[in-house]
Amino acid sequence: GDDSLMLGTNVLIPDSNSSVSEDTMKKAKKNRFCKGKRDRYRKLVERLIPVARSNPAMFDLEAAAPLPAAIASSEELKMKLRATVMRLALASDSEDFEVEQL
Repeated sequence: GDDSLMLGTNVLIPDSNSSVSEDTMKKAKKNRFCKGKRDRYRKLVERLIPVARSNPAMFDLEAAAPLPAAIASSEELKMKLRATVMRLALASDSEDFEVEQL
C-alpha cells in the first residue's frame, strides 16, 4: 500500500525526554551568528560602554570607536548598537556588567 511512499523520508519522532524538538533547535542555531562574530560584537559593546558612561548626553557612536562595515553602513544596526550600549551604560554604575549574547 502506501507504506512504500514513506521509504526514504525522514520522520521526526519526538523524544519523550526532550521538551524542544530537533527542528526548533536547528532553527535557533541558524539564527545565531558564529562565535567569532558574537565575540567581536561583545568586545565592541564593552569598549563603547565606558565612553557612553563618561558623557551619555554627548555620546557619538561613530566617533567613539571604528565600527565594522556592516554596522557602519546600516542606520538600523547603528541605532540598535547605540540603544544596547546606552541601556547597558545607564543600567549599572559598577564595572560588573554582562553583555547579552546575540
